[in-house]
Amino acid sequence: MEQRAKHIQAVYDWLEPVAALAEAGQPKLALDKLDFLTNRAEVLPEDRWIVLWHRALCYHDIDQQKYLACLLETVKSTEGQPLFTQKKLYSAFLFGLYEADLPDEEIRQYSFAFDDLNRQAAWYAHERAAHARHRKIRVGYVASRFDENVLSLFIIRMLCGYDRSRFEVYCYAYEAREDRVTEQVRANVRSYYVAPHGKHTPPDLVAARIYEDGIDILFDLMGHTESSLGLLAAAFKPAPVQLTGIGFMGTSGLRAVDYFLGDPYCDPPGLNEQDFSEKLLRLPRSHFCYTPSARALEVGRKYRPKGEAEEILLASFCNVRKLTPHMLGVWSGILRRLPRARLLLRSSWQCSSYMLRRLREAFQKQGVEPDRLLMEGPAPDYLERYLDVDLLLDTYPYVGGGTTCDALYMGVPVISLYGRRHGTRFGYSLLMNTGLGELAAATEDEYVEKAVALAQDPGLLAELHEQIPKLFRRSPVMDAAGYMEDIQRAYEEIWQRWLAGH
Repeated sequence: MEQRAKHIQAVYDWLEPVAALAEAGQPKLALDKLDFLTNRAEVLPEDRWIVLWHRALCYHDIDQQKYLACLLETVKSTEGQPLFTQKKLYSAFLFGLYEADLPDEEIRQYSFAFDDLNRQAAWYAHERAAHARHRKIRVGYVASRFDENVLSLFIIRMLCGYDRSRFEVYCYAYEAREDRVTEQVRANVRSYYVAPHGKHTPPDLVAARIYEDGIDILFDLMGHTESSLGLLAAAFKPAPVQLTGIGFMGTSGLRAVDYFLGDPYCDPPGLNEQDFSEKLLRLPRSHFCYTPSARALEVGRKYRPKGEAEEILLASFCNVRKLTPHMLGVWSGILRRLPRARLLLRSSWQCSSYMLRRLREAFQKQGVEPDRLLMEGPAPDYLERYLDVDLLLDTYPYVGGGTTCDALYMGVPVISLYGRRHGTRFGYSLLMNTGLGELAAATEDEYVEKAVALAQDPGLLAELHEQIPKLFRRSPVMDAAGYMEDIQRAYEEIWQRWLAGH
């Protein structure tokens, strides 16, 4: 085992120049380097998966379809590949499915197949009588980390604002990152566990700790992000009742997970139940509860209304991975109809020069002049920058969550396109819960027409910028007390259901 691990590391070291070029935003050079190295040396059958994985890395920013195809081929190249690695690579593949606009049936089939990779995970047995003796319901949350990040905006109330007379909260992290959010979480939970080997910790070790803590309800907050580490632990069924949601836009695909958290807008009865291996656990209003970051509270200035002849600034603050060629075409159509508008693309990740060039070229091909695009990377004034924006354009099919909430909190109207799947309806749910359903669009044509009409009405834009912060703060999305009562009631319901043998 140790000798094989050293050999794998040696192959990774051999291909390190490829990974470095891909990481530096030079994917085509990375591909050339990969071909050069593999043409000069024989690749053993048991090492083929490593080469395929590096080829997938090269395609990550070049071609989404080739990236997914290489990832899938990597997963299927099982000779010499550790099962733990295979599961993590498959999770990356599943995540990529939701970035591409693939048929629903295809996503379902691949998602449900994740359970096959976890069949060897022996489930823990749970005695109802032993769990029934707990004076309070023990709820465990598993995530990559509990620090300041986009997920923390939606889970901090669950970790710190729960009813201590009814519940005990335990946290399970895979990374030891610490900041003021982590300190706040530590001070409010019964136990805070950090995996001993970080992201390389075998999931059965984390599952064993969850089982030893006697957790009644385990909530995986990661889904198929961060290598599905939370789900890999949940596959051992360390808690008798398990659910997932919030951090990912689709099903776990695991039999071991009982529920998926939803709401009436993301998951109306009869719409998308077939997409889930879990039973939908719908909260009565919103399954999101947004808490603004400390930086949002520090912003002092306000939006300046635009005059009739002034330039209108449209924007997207999402990760550039969400910018599909089709979405760029839709936005180009909007810009062609709004000659006085510019588009700000501000990413939460630092864009490579290659990616920036590709984006500019994509718009140019659609007849949009380069000087109408503003491209910015992450910066400390992220939230204050919203106040320069007149209208935010949501992405599709991977829609915004945190960026949409940030925009609404800062008073920026958001046009959001929604579909049938749970993950395409985040914006719709947030807008409906805020009383802004007229900003949601069921079709592309409707999306374009609403964006154009609103951008051409500076008076209405000014009124929305004035009213949206008030509406959003009064909405269920920011009603922390109401949200906690909704989710705690749901916890008690599913817990009693299990105790009763259902």
